[in-house]
Amino acid sequence: MNAKNVLILSEELEDADRIEEIYASSESIDYKTNMVFKADEAVELLKNKDTDLLVFNLRDFSKKKLNAVLNLRQLGVKFPLLSISDTYDEDAYNFVRKLENSVMLNRPFKDSQLLTMSEKITNGVDVMQRRFPRFLTEENAYLSLYPNGSPTECSVKDISKGGACVIAPVDVGIKVGEIVRMKLFLEDVGKNHNFFGRVLWMDLIVDEGNYYIGIQFISEAQIFKSLLSNR
Repeated sequence: MNAKNVLILSEELEDADRIEEIYASSESIDYKTNMVFKADEAVELLKNKDTDLLVFNLRDFSKKKLNAVLNLRQLGVKFPLLSISDTYDEDAYNFVRKLENSVMLNRPFKDSQLLTMSEKITNGVDVMQRRFPRFLTEENAYLSLYPNGSPTECSVKDISKGGACVIAPVDVGIKVGEIVRMKLFLEDVGKNHNFFGRVLWMDLIVDEGNYYIGIQFISEAQIFKSLLSNR
């Protein structure tokens, strides 16, 4: 089994241990993890120890939080970078997208997503970055199966131009691949907005008792095409 050294620079978050556990569960790569909570500690380890992957585990991701470690790249110390966060500012998003061997991962995420991204980036394989940045929010919404499903009250954890992550307290009776309607109330403008989307993934978080649903927004033309293909 291949071995990889992973350095995790983490804020003191509740999921810090979970990230180490995910790497320990890998069946294809033997990940050796080392977690630190201060940037200067990470810098010293990067200087003096071979590192196959640097993982940022942050609540909010900003370009400023990158500076201390990224200075090493200018000195010739090369390492792939994977950044985990709830949200990030636009400057950080655009900056990391342009970095060589760098990718971002937003919470919530599946164990398999972290392992797949890590394996690809440490093996020099290009990782497809999200086309649209995703921003953390807490908006109320109603989700229903298209066209005539009963609406279920839920909340939107994060949203981008490309889709959203929806949290439902009960099983909403939809499946991966199905088309849904989402009615979202935006407090900033005081208006309801209707979106249509396709369900990409679903996860039951047992500890919370909630269903997490990943939705990709689609157009009316895509809905029509999908309905025709299912006939």
